[in-house]
Amino acid sequence: MKQKLCFLLAALLGLLAVNLHVACTVSFGGEALEQRYSPAALRRGLRTANAAAEEILAEAIPAAHPRLRYALTLAPPEGESRRVADAALRATEGVAVYDGVFLNGRQLGAVKNGSRFSGRLQAWLYDTMPRGARHAGFSEEIALRPLYAREGTARDPGELLGAVTAMAHAWYTDGEGRAILG
Repeated sequence: MKQKLCFLLAALLGLLAVNLHVACTVSFGGEALEQRYSPAALRRGLRTANAAAEEILAEAIPAAHPRLRYALTLAPPEGESRRVADAALRATEGVAVYDGVFLNGRQLGAVKNGSRFSGRLQAWLYDTMPRGARHAGFSEEIALRPLYAREGTARDPGELLGAVTAMAHAWYTDGEGRAILG
């Protein structure tokens, strides 16, 4: 009986050991990320953030250092390294997250407020709309995406609006889909 109990205890300990995971919670500047991360995901994220910070700031300044708390857990860590990299870059002094303005995939610049810039772009399009036009658009694909950059490098929205409208021609159609020259 004693031998069976020892085997049962050993089996339970083995099962527990196989299902235990090392996970850590991560916080930057007192703000904790929601998920738990494996040490490997954490290292990859911090390596990525350090390389990006060095490229953005043009000097070997490490990304913000996190506060870590390790724990053993039965649930596997689900956090992705890109979330660690994003949080580290956002907490790095001298790095800002702007809205990058892209024309056919080519970066033209960045603005502080992408939704306001998009509104100005739409307002320009409709202000230049000829009489009788019902629909308007641009001949090129214009996209806004988050962009990490050196703090203070966002462009003036009016200047960037001029660059976009000079490169992406406006088109207009009437209610029946016929092109109208602007």
